[in-house]
Amino acid sequence: MEVSNFIAAIEVIDDILNGFLNVIIWVAKILFLTPWGWIIVAIAFIAMLVSKIRTSKDEITFYSVVGGITETLFWFYTNISTILIGLFMVFVLSVVFTGLRDVTGSFKLFSEMKTLEATLKNLQSERKVLEVSAMPVSVNGTNRMNVTVKYYAYSPVKEADVMTGEKIYIVDGEKLYVDFGVINFKYSLIEKGEAYNIAFPNRIFSDVLPAGNSLNIFASADGVPLTFKLDEQEIYILSKDSYNVQINKMIEFSTNTNLSRQIGVKTMYGEAIGFEPQEGKTYLFYSTGAGGVLMK
Repeated sequence: MEVSNFIAAIEVIDDILNGFLNVIIWVAKILFLTPWGWIIVAIAFIAMLVSKIRTSKDEITFYSVVGGITETLFWFYTNISTILIGLFMVFVLSVVFTGLRDVTGSFKLFSEMKTLEATLKNLQSERKVLEVSAMPVSVNGTNRMNVTVKYYAYSPVKEADVMTGEKIYIVDGEKLYVDFGVINFKYSLIEKGEAYNIAFPNRIFSDVLPAGNSLNIFASADGVPLTFKLDEQEIYILSKDSYNVQINKMIEFSTNTNLSRQIGVKTMYGEAIGFEPQEGKTYLFYSTGAGGVLMK
């Protein structure tokens, strides 16, 4: 909580400095880096000179011109220190702004890592992921399978796999392929130990239905994949909302090379297991933790 509050405070300061510096930079670019800006500066300088070289009778004389130019140059040189100090302060604020962005990024990453670690405490790498059964049917001479998929998540409180949902899919063909996504964490970034793989169901296809047109079985409920869905009382450390957010981030980050490397995802790969289902038989799919997925 303290880290989150600190990050929020830094982000507020960061936004204020960002807005302030952007305004200064925008004005400076217009005045000194565009023709219209130089025209504005020239007009302002001429107007200042005109106002200073007029005599009390609104006349312009040689002496008033010399006096006006001298006075304007004197004003410039006496205020040059103020201008330099202002430019130096802008430079300092720019450096501080860059530093705050780095600090904010570091604390955000630290917070993400600690929250991810807490999320992984609620997951079990060696667990049952799915139960699949299929009933072969023939429709107008076309062989099809009514595939029933039961989703499981591991409850750390019950220390057991619990069913979280059930879906039915109709697939043409006789041989079924169940495809899984496997997230391989470089575990040293999260906790000391061996390789830590998290598997989740992804798609199904068959000997008739190609992988390119496969059916998505990455089913969700209450905003979280069924294979990771847990009730409030089954989650340690995190609230249910925080847990759900982190699960979705974990899935999202696994497909983004830069982000996944930051949070400790070493690789993300797919693994498809093919079999010819027999009527009345249930096939169990387990995540092995150190490897991929095993069918029993």
